[in-house]
Formats: sequence, C-alpha cells, structure tokens
Amino acid sequence: MLGGVHLALRGFHFGAVPFLFNITSWVSSPFRCDLLLSEIAVKPVAITRKNSLFSDSVAGAVASAIIFSIINTAAANNLDTYKYLEFIFRRLPNIPSLDDSILDEYLPWSEEVQLKCRSKSRETDVEKKVEQINESA
Repeated sequence: MLGGVHLALRGFHFGAVPFLFNITSWVSSPFRCDLLLSEIAVKPVAITRKNSLFSDSVAGAVASAIIFSIINTAAANNLDTYKYLEFIFRRLPNIPSLDDSILDEYLPWSEEVQLKCRSKSRETDVEKKVEQINESA
C-alpha cells in the first residue's frame, strides 16, 4: 500500500500534498482566494473566440463580432437583449440618414432605450452566478 502511495506521488510536487489535506479548512476560510469573478468575465471571450472559428469569411467574423459586442454591451447595461435587438432592428432601418447624434439615441445607456428595454431583474448576470455559487457552497 505504501508503495502505491509513493508511485502515485512520484510526479507530484510534495508541497501540494499538505494543501490537499487542508483543503476543507481552506474552503471554509473567510480569507478564501476566489477567481470566480475573473473566470465569469473571461468565459464569454473564450466562447466568442471558439464561435469565430466557424465563420466562413472575414466579413462573417466581423459581423459576428459586432453582434456579440452589441449583445454584451446590452447585458452590461442591464437590458433585456432580445428587447434591445428588436428595438434597434425595427427602428434603425427606417432612419433616412445615420449620423452620430441619431445613433447616440440607440446606444444602450440612452434614456429611451433604458425605459423600453430594461431587464426586469436588477441583478447582472455576474451577480446572479456569484449568488448561485455562494448558495451551493
């Protein structure tokens, strides 16, 4: 049995062994080092990068990047993304000339967009995920 333990730990760094035995005290510690928020922030970037691999052309990849940017900006401003996309796709094609002052009215932080497309939940996605993980821990 002892030989089996030695074989299992041969390629393992022995400084990590005490950590493995003390992991229960680490999880319950109030000074826990948590990378959860950074992992949540990076996940959409990784998913977008993987989705971009399936674009057939550069123009398709650019179009996908624009849509992902619009969706992520809407979510960051606590908008219902479906309502926001519907709002801009219904109104922007009917505008005769697009200049910066008109486009400013359709940005996620403008007052009209906030009134019409605001998500019912006040919590952002990150806050929801952190709350779910804290409840399960």
